[in-house]
Amino acid sequence: MFPEGMDVLHRAGSIYYCLMGSASLVDALQIDLSVSGNAGFSYFHRNFGMPYGFLLKCSIDSGHSLFVAVDDRKRLLGFARFEDVTGSIGCAQKCKMGFAEHSFNLLRSIEVHSSFRHGGIGRLLFAVAVRHLQSNIIALPDNTGASRFF
Repeated sequence: MFPEGMDVLHRAGSIYYCLMGSASLVDALQIDLSVSGNAGFSYFHRNFGMPYGFLLKCSIDSGHSLFVAVDDRKRLLGFARFEDVTGSIGCAQKCKMGFAEHSFNLLRSIEVHSSFRHGGIGRLLFAVAVRHLQSNIIALPDNTGASRFF
């Protein structure tokens, strides 16, 4: 059973795809870090020295939508962070492009636990998030691995 506030949007086998409702729910997740070659999450810790709990909590506190894939033991298998940038796109640009009444979300990051990569978790997590947001998604991959994902 998941803590209150974690909205289960989809289930595939023993993997739950959820929208995190509050930053305090991050404490209930088991987050494996890839340290000294162990399996786990590594990108933000390796490139920015940022603890994952801090990253995920700050994302929610700043108004980003945080979608997670977790197993029955509440182990974090993947996450995707989206920022609503609808207000940041100028009216002239929206009108010029012909979709003024639609919303826009920027994919800030998506990462899957190293033991679960190449199994479809990231793609399904992205699809569940897009379906829930019902928005235009802007993705700006910052490396070749991220570009291959799209």
